[in-house]
This record gives sequence, C-alpha cells and structure tokens, in this order.
Amino acid sequence: MLVNPNAPTGLLLSQAEVIHLVEGMDGLVVVDEAYMDFADSDESVISLIDRYPNLLVLRTFSKSYGLCGVRARYGFGHERLIAALEKGKDVYNVDAIARFAS
Repeated sequence: MLVNPNAPTGLLLSQAEVIHLVEGMDGLVVVDEAYMDFADSDESVISLIDRYPNLLVLRTFSKSYGLCGVRARYGFGHERLIAALEKGKDVYNVDAIARFAS
C-alpha cells in the first residue's frame, strides 16, 4: 500500500519510482492517490494499469471535491483485478447518505 502523494508530508513519488516498486513486487500494489489533485504535478500512475496487472490505483471524491460525507472512492486496475474485486463487493457500492443524495 502506497499513499502518493503522501499525507501529511506531500512527498510525491515519480512514475519511475512507482514502476520500480511495482516491478519488484510479486503481489498486489495499491497506490492511493486521494491527494493527487493537490500535487504540483500530475504524476498519476493510472496510465500504467494496462502494463502492470498487479497495480490498483485508488482515488476519492472526499478530498478535492469536498464530498467527505459521501465516502465515495473509485479505483483503476487491470480488468481481471477489478473482476476479482467485484466478486467481494457489497450489494451497495456507497453508504446510505450517498444513496439518499443521488
């Protein structure tokens, strides 16, 4: 699990640094990009998901979109990885407040 950019330090790993980590891991690598909208540069690794089937990139609407109460996250990953995650999801994808608001 990697938080990029890091909270609260704001340190941002480059794509090359994340690639080095992903290529060195046999298992799942999760990159949480919840604060990417606040970074000085867009070093998102979403573009790498087709290249690395063990990479899952998470984002959220809670931070830069001001939707903290909704707790809505979304993820990007290889098609097989997302299909495996779908098998374990609950009936509802969001909490009760988000369902009511929509």
